[in-house]
Amino acid sequence: MLQWTKEKWPGGRIKFDPETGESVFYIDRMIRRVRYCFALATKDSDEAVVEFKIFQRDPIAYKAAHDHQLGRLIGSAVITAEVIQAFADYCRDEKHLNRIHVKSYVRYLAEWGECLKGRDLRRVSPIQIDELLAKWSTANHYRRIAIKAFCTWLVRRRRVMKPDENPVSMLQVLRADPAKARKRMGYCREHVEQFYGAVRSQDVRDVLCLRAKYGMHHTEIERLALYGSVQEVRDGEIAATIDFVHKRKKLHRLSIDAQALAALRRLQLRGFAPSKDWTLKMCHKTAEQNGMPMVFPEELRHSFATWMENGGELIHTAGKKGVSRAQTAALMGHTNADMTARYTDSPVPPMAKVNVQLFHPEDPPIGGRRIRPNLRAVK
Repeated sequence: MLQWTKEKWPGGRIKFDPETGESVFYIDRMIRRVRYCFALATKDSDEAVVEFKIFQRDPIAYKAAHDHQLGRLIGSAVITAEVIQAFADYCRDEKHLNRIHVKSYVRYLAEWGECLKGRDLRRVSPIQIDELLAKWSTANHYRRIAIKAFCTWLVRRRRVMKPDENPVSMLQVLRADPAKARKRMGYCREHVEQFYGAVRSQDVRDVLCLRAKYGMHHTEIERLALYGSVQEVRDGEIAATIDFVHKRKKLHRLSIDAQALAALRRLQLRGFAPSKDWTLKMCHKTAEQNGMPMVFPEELRHSFATWMENGGELIHTAGKKGVSRAQTAALMGHTNADMTARYTDSPVPPMAKVNVQLFHPEDPPIGGRRIRPNLRAVK
């Protein structure tokens, strides 16, 4: 499987193929609020630069020609290594799935390809799909998800199959009752403060800061570290506003304080945020070395929601006056506040403030001073 490298070229990023030892050049640019991320066919660096210059003249036309050429190469509904790689790139670059999900898709699709033995999916019946599923004794749920997502991609994005040719269109994916729905989620503030003070990695602490204080998803932090938009405000406790694409693919604006701004600046200076699995690994290591209960980064979002509901507050800019969006919707006669959102624009939205003090002795000073430690968290 292709792997991202730390090398850069004028057009974007580079992947390395460990099987062939060749580099694959990716155009990765944001132009007029549209992100372009796709691989070039050439393996030569000089030719890649020439292709990038052609791309800059008319990005839309170039991407359309690229997709047409790729469609000719992937013209059949046969699960091959090239098609799986194209699907993995789509999941990673357009769907913004994390690395763990993409690797899971690649693994299960490779097993589907081995069982189908080069057969065209348009010639496979739903009964044959069920027979293949019956041969596997494990991971039946995830194998269903992988093949359904892949076939949906072939139908909607690649136009390789027609909807009535999709062999898994009637395949059911039963949603299992997750373990997190049966247990209490979130942590108390004192435990998170103590855990944060024991984490040794500065990058992991920066991620935990953004997740705990603002309930952000890890993928949102990763996108912010790569190409996030930060606008400094310096209005009371509000230090800046950040714009990023929410997991629902909508642009979201958030106000943050000085500590979160410093954490985000460090991640952007680094060039990328630590991966989700690496962050989890460092949290496990912290819990083992210090003999304290584990803090799962994914549950900090639930903790944030609980803290806000049980004592959080909204910090407005100086002299801020106005009514809530729900009240504005009622005044305008809108039955849904989402309709009102189309008419409003908040340059500096209110900032969420939860009563959690994240302190570590190795954190760099913020604004020339250090955060006063919470003595309960560093005992």
